[in-house]
Amino acid sequence: MNRYKKLSVDIILITIGQTSTKLLSLLLLPLFTGILSTKEYGVYDLVITTVSLLSPVMTMVVYEAVIRFCLDGQYDPSKILSIGLAFTLSGTLLFALASPLLGRLGLTGDFPLLVVAYFFAVNTHNVIGSYIKGIDRVKLYSAFGVLSSAFVLSLNLIFVVVMRLGAAGFLLGGAAGCLLSWCVVQARCDLLRKITNPFKIEREIYKAVTAYTLPLIPNSISWWVSNSSDKFMLKVMAGVSCVGVYSVAYKVPTLITVISSIFISAWQISAVKDFGSKESADFFSGVYRVFSSFNIVLVSALICFSKIIGTLLYSRDFFAAWKPSMIIFFAYIFNSMSVMLGSIYTSAKKTKPIFYSTAAAALFNIAMNYFLIKACGMHGAAIATCLSYMLIWLIRLADSRRIMALSVDYIRDIVSYALIIVQIAVMYLDAPLSLCAAAIIAAAVFAINGRKLINRKLLELIKTKREA
Repeated sequence: MNRYKKLSVDIILITIGQTSTKLLSLLLLPLFTGILSTKEYGVYDLVITTVSLLSPVMTMVVYEAVIRFCLDGQYDPSKILSIGLAFTLSGTLLFALASPLLGRLGLTGDFPLLVVAYFFAVNTHNVIGSYIKGIDRVKLYSAFGVLSSAFVLSLNLIFVVVMRLGAAGFLLGGAAGCLLSWCVVQARCDLLRKITNPFKIEREIYKAVTAYTLPLIPNSISWWVSNSSDKFMLKVMAGVSCVGVYSVAYKVPTLITVISSIFISAWQISAVKDFGSKESADFFSGVYRVFSSFNIVLVSALICFSKIIGTLLYSRDFFAAWKPSMIIFFAYIFNSMSVMLGSIYTSAKKTKPIFYSTAAAALFNIAMNYFLIKACGMHGAAIATCLSYMLIWLIRLADSRRIMALSVDYIRDIVSYALIIVQIAVMYLDAPLSLCAAAIIAAAVFAINGRKLINRKLLELIKTKREA
């Protein structure tokens, strides 16, 4: 199959698997924010953030190795799956041992056992999903995404809205939803029969997996610092209620994360093929330019509607989140492009440089959070996040040239970023004509980037599809 055609087919299938339920979850946000107080929502978000911090440390980011080594074709996928599940079980035991200390710090709420169950469910879910994608069963991966999201969302409605279990209801729904989706996958491809005794797997495979994942552990922690340290600093400097509002500010920008993750999920499969060839470099460059333009146009459009979205989705106590959400929209452009640049390193199996860029940005993020939160509260936290993502993108854009020199339209990108910054400033003024001015800027952004969304390679793809 043509490489561009395969990439497009994978994107379509994964989009089906993730978009519909994510959008429905976003539409239900007014219901959840109407039931939970800002403090309750803040507690829930801090628990999720804690799990996100400790998961890469205690499971060694093994799900990343599962997809890469299954795609490689040099190893038995059943052994890679077994290693992934063994690492996850060991990590869960470590998390359980640490839970009393986490409870004293107020990071597991009033339900530590439920948090342990959630930790195990989420990390096992990641390993199973990576395995399915790694063996190139994209249709099953798409169905897995639909079912797991649908189960989690349905159970959240039952536990949070009907039974009024609060933050505990979200965790219970998440863990139970993952379990139900595993049952469906088990019925479809009999995963249990593919699991082998991890003690009988060759030590060389463990060494290869460990060598691949070790640099990704500090990288994941550094990403966590850039993504989430602001919430802990807000808790200390502004209170849990402020964390609740700020967490909601992330919800709509998550749309970009969903779209980016859909693309990256499909991209991981295509990026490995023929890596290092001249054709591969052209492929990376072409896709990079199109993906960049798409993110820029999408963010500019969403910024225009940020206040309207806030009015529709946020309850009164959370409405202030619409302003910092615009900065987070902008930040996610650099987040998405950084993750894509990271695929150059993972495809080359050179994961150490990934850590350096993320670690530098993490330290920078902490420093910026300290000064900007004191000055601007949650708006300063959003700016610090944006600046740290931008730093990761710049470092990787420069450093990745040692492996693969991408052809990037720097002038177009810089002009587009400048226009979006002006657009955010105009919307922050919240004047009568702010929306009109922002819409004019969005039109200019589209004019600059619109033509890049359809390039020669994509036209070849369309032609290929018509002839198929």
